[in-house]
This record gives sequence, structure tokens and C-alpha cells, in this order.
Amino acid sequence: MVSFGELRDAKPEKWMTAANDLRAAADKLERTADEIHDNGTKKVEENWADRLGEMAKNRLIEGTTELSAIALIDRGSATALDTLSHAVTTAQNELRSYVEFAKGKGLEVSDSGQVSIPANAPYGEHEQLVHYQEQAQRLINEAVEAATQADGLAKDALKDLDVDTAPPPGSDQSKANEFINGIRAHQADAVTKSVNQIRDLLPDGLPPEDVAKWWGSLSQAGQDMFKKACPVDLFDLPGVPQQVKDQLDDKSRGYSNIGALRYARDHAYDDSINHVPDSKCTDFVSNVLHYGGGLPFKDNGLGMFDDTDNWTLAPAAELHVPKIQEHAMTHTWAGAENNKQFWLHNGGQQLPVSQAMPGDVLYWNGRGGNEPEGTAFHAAFATAVLPDGEVLYTQHDADGYNRSLQDREHSYETQDVGGAEVVAVRPKCTW
Repeated sequence: MVSFGELRDAKPEKWMTAANDLRAAADKLERTADEIHDNGTKKVEENWADRLGEMAKNRLIEGTTELSAIALIDRGSATALDTLSHAVTTAQNELRSYVEFAKGKGLEVSDSGQVSIPANAPYGEHEQLVHYQEQAQRLINEAVEAATQADGLAKDALKDLDVDTAPPPGSDQSKANEFINGIRAHQADAVTKSVNQIRDLLPDGLPPEDVAKWWGSLSQAGQDMFKKACPVDLFDLPGVPQQVKDQLDDKSRGYSNIGALRYARDHAYDDSINHVPDSKCTDFVSNVLHYGGGLPFKDNGLGMFDDTDNWTLAPAAELHVPKIQEHAMTHTWAGAENNKQFWLHNGGQQLPVSQAMPGDVLYWNGRGGNEPEGTAFHAAFATAVLPDGEVLYTQHDADGYNRSLQDREHSYETQDVGGAEVVAVRPKCTW
């Protein structure tokens, strides 16, 4: 349990420094692994084609796998510490604001965080002072509790990341990939706990009057943190100003952004919504926008016969008729590149991933390896952005909710696709 004094005197900037050091270490580890792979593993494979050469290659694979695993652990730890720094900074600022509020109303706040009415307070003001005392105490207790929860989640995340990073002896590339996927699962759990650190700062146990005061006490950076990291939870919180909720839902897009985000969350692992056996990633994005956000089909009357300017499903797809539904749609519905081009030709805006917001569509464009340069081969839905700019996405095809984009960038550089450039597209309904 974090105490009032511990929160008041905390130095969260130290966790930020540690997070930055861990990211720098991860970068170096990944570069080293790449150099060994390019100048060692590949050379051995090309020039030493016997059993001894195979053993040497596998030893190099074991080494690069361990370096990659440590890098993933470092990145997961950095996410946990970075988010803890922001969470505690926010709770600390709230605490100071509430203490100032209490003192401004003529109340006293002890070193343990107890709010009291001064003995010499005018009798005629007692009833009003009791109201302020109770409100200030609730808010102070909420800030301390939020910091306690964030601290506990960060501790759990770091504990989950305390795993053996050495792959099993004799691992070939297939076993190494399987091992790395296990490490990624631990890293994904750390990201989930990081999002929960921020979500648990929401004062969902307070009356709307106190929530409104809480929102007003936040800095612009604090408000932006909640808007980006947990937009649906913030939208659902009674007492949040309607203007803020309107910004989150962003009806200027022509559909409900919150509805789309809520659908993505609720159906992240629901394969019953899929219409196609392959290309499920883009099918999921279209489902999110249409069934969640309420974005209407675009159909000029030619339906699937106008396969570039329309975005629609035929009745067989809407009814999920087996073996027929995957053919009962325009290519813009479930084809990543077709989908991207459809939005860009119908009012959508392409943005660098550094400007991505919850509700944007992410596309992985090829870099000329196995995938053509600039052509999208994968799509996902951005569902959160952490304070450090880390973009989290939800997808089908290797289903996942709030996966970290930045923590997986390196894997795309080393996979057979030959690298990928991820871009964000903000759809807009113009029909």
C-alpha cells in the first residue's frame, strides 16, 4: 500500500530514466543479433553444408535468440516503468491539487493525508466545511489508491518478465521462433498491465461531481494520457464533461469512434464475426468500422461489380453463409491494400504512425522483400496509445488485443517479409 507521504515525495522521473536506459539496451541487443545473423548465421549456412556446419549454425541461432529475448524483456520492462512514471506523476499532481483545494477551503491536511476542520473554524460555516472535508478526503484517498494500484501492476509486470531468456540447447530456427513467441507472450502481459495502470487511475468509484473536479485538476498532458490510453473507459465514466466525450467519439469521421473501439475490444478474440478464412485481419477492421462504428456500406448500386469504389457485403456474407460468404464482398472489404486505397480515395487521411490515435487503421506496407514496395499486406485497428507514444493495436490473424507495435517492429525486419513500414489511416465517411 502506497502511503500519502510516499506518493507526495515520490520521484517518478527516476523510473523514466530507467525505462530509457532499457530501451537503449534493447536497441543495442537487436543490432548485435542482426549483425551475428547477417555475418555469422547466414555465412555458415551458405558455406558450411555438413552436420558440423548445421551444429555451428544452431549455436549461432541460440545466441541471437537469447539476445532477442533479452531485448523483448527490456522493452516490456521499459513499458511498465515508463507507464508507472506517468501514472504516479498524474496521481501525485492530483494529490497536490486536492491538498491545495482542501487548504483553500480553510481545512487542514495532516502528514498522513487526513483532512480535518480546524478547531477555531466559525460555527456558521461548519456544515459547508464538512461537505468540503468529505469531498477532499475522497479525492485524496482516490489518488493514493490509484498510485497503489499502478505500483502493484508495475510490480506484477516486472515479475512476469523475470523469465529465463536462454533457449533450449540445440534449438534450430523453428524452435527458436517458438521460444521467442513465448517471450512475446510475457511482454504482451506487461503491456496489458501497463494499460491497466492508467485505467486504474480513473476515479470510477466517485460521484459525478468529484469526477468533474478530478478532470479539471488534470494538466493537458494528463487529460491527453487518458484520452489516448483508455478512451472507452473514459467515455463511460459519469462526470466526464460532455465536450470531452464528443471529442472521443469524433463524429466528424462520419461514424462512432467509441463504438468502433468498443467493438474491437469486445470482439478481439471472437472469430465468429469473420467472413473469410484468409485475410481475416482486414475483414476484422471492416467489421469494426461497420458493425461497431456504424459506418454505412458504400454501394453505388453496382455492388461487387464495382470493386474499387464500393465497400460492402452481399447478403450471403452478412448472413455468414458457409463457403459462400468469403466471395460475397468487395475486395475493398477484406484486402489490405484495396482497403487502404479505398479510404484514401474516399476522404481518409494517411498519417505517420507517430501521429496515430485510437480508432485509426494501421497498415503494414511492404519494403520490397517478399511483399511489394508500398503495398499493404496486413491491417489492424489502433486501440490505445501509451504516454511514451507506444501504439497498441487489436487484430485478427494471430488474434490479439492491445498489442505493442513498437515492441514488434524489429520482428518484421527479421522475418521473411523483408521488413515493413507501418502507416496509419484515419477513415472518414464522405458518402
